[in-house]
Amino acid sequence: MTDLAEEVKKALSKLRDPVSNAPEIFLECDVVIEKVGENSLHIILYARDPYSPKMLTYAEAAKRIASKTARVARVFVEVRNHFMAEQINLMLNG
Repeated sequence: MTDLAEEVKKALSKLRDPVSNAPEIFLECDVVIEKVGENSLHIILYARDPYSPKMLTYAEAAKRIASKTARVARVFVEVRNHFMAEQINLMLNG
């Protein structure tokens, strides 16, 4: 994993569950971050529960948090293993 991907993963871990204080996004899905160019990232979220109602929220949060990270110009978020993955991907990436 590159330094930029590690920075984004560290930023995503700040999204905490209020009860357990665990990194919330990592509880609900497996996260793969790939660098796709100089300042572009491809974030893949593999849902652990294919019917999780929170998946859209996590995908939007991942895109927003990664976009605010320094040196990141473009973020492409892809949701997999979820029954609404196609719709979520269209909403986030147009």
